[in-house]
Amino acid sequence: MGTDVGLLLARDHEELERSLVMLIEPWRSDADKRSALDDLCVGFVAHAEGQSAVLWEALAQSPAAAVRRAVIQVFAAHEAQESVLTELRSVAPSTARWHDLVQQLRDLLRVHSEQEDQSVLGALRAHIEPARYQRLAGAYATERLRALGMLHPMSVIDRSARRPAARP
Repeated sequence: MGTDVGLLLARDHEELERSLVMLIEPWRSDADKRSALDDLCVGFVAHAEGQSAVLWEALAQSPAAAVRRAVIQVFAAHEAQESVLTELRSVAPSTARWHDLVQQLRDLLRVHSEQEDQSVLGALRAHIEPARYQRLAGAYATERLRALGMLHPMSVIDRSARRPAARP
């Protein structure tokens, strides 16, 4: 049996959390925090792109309402996280607002991760046949790597120009 897509998502969430912690470590310089923010943005977009590929694949495999709800839930969570990241890029590091935004993003990521564990992955497992579910991990990893190869930290958060068209 291959790697479960849930494990790959959980690893990404842990990596994103570690990056967020770096943004508020008091001994880091503002330049280091900016660099860590760039890394966080790249990781976030790669994660979101990989997850988008998995969710579109899941929708293609199952029209179940639970799968549609899971997709909507994940996209809404990513939109909220992206909004905070966009604002964070415009705030001076080490300020009170910077810390507030980092905490807000950590909270959003925690809730998103919990929702994935509790409902999204369950919906996918329940409504997609096991062999196809296992292939979702490959789709996720492939799309994530593709996104990482194409991203530049300064452009990752202005995704509106890259947002995929709605799929049938």
